[in-house]
Amino acid sequence: GDRLSQSVIGSATYDYSGKYLIDFRFRYDGSSRFPEGKRWGFFPSVSAGWRMSEESFIKDNVPVISNLKLRASYGEMGDDGSAANYPPTMGYSLTNSIGWMFSDVLNGGLQPQAIPNPNLTWYEIKMYNLGLDFGVFDNKLSGSFELFKRDRTGLLATGDVVVPGTVGANLPQANLNADRNFGWEITMT
Repeated sequence: GDRLSQSVIGSATYDYSGKYLIDFRFRYDGSSRFPEGKRWGFFPSVSAGWRMSEESFIKDNVPVISNLKLRASYGEMGDDGSAANYPPTMGYSLTNSIGWMFSDVLNGGLQPQAIPNPNLTWYEIKMYNLGLDFGVFDNKLSGSFELFKRDRTGLLATGDVVVPGTVGANLPQANLNADRNFGWEITMT
């Protein structure tokens, strides 16, 4: 079903003379999809920029440069979509597909619903970015160059441990997998 979520969000920005820029943000998110003790996650981010074109050693000596800015950022995010629904809880259900034969009549039995995972939690995303923005000839030619990387950890997977068939249930999903996206991008205008 639907989830209940809460967020606390904060930010702070600092700009010194239009040359040095820094921004800090955070989220403190909670989701009812996770077991108690795993419901809350703290996800900060920070970005910084240096407008080199505002420095006198460039502004006074290289007039062809209208804009030159170096920037970098790092951020963390969490996603509770890793728990598509509420995690299973321990329990049993009545079934007619398994049971016992008495007087040539199949009598129903109990079947475990699922094995719960009390450690299920957010999957986390860490993003890194480094960029250079430029403009020349009064920004008649401008563009940017970006390097980026995104790492995700805690993605859901089912372990490869073999459970005896007599257990009657599958292993739960756990935060076992990870992936990485990275690359570069050039934009010219």
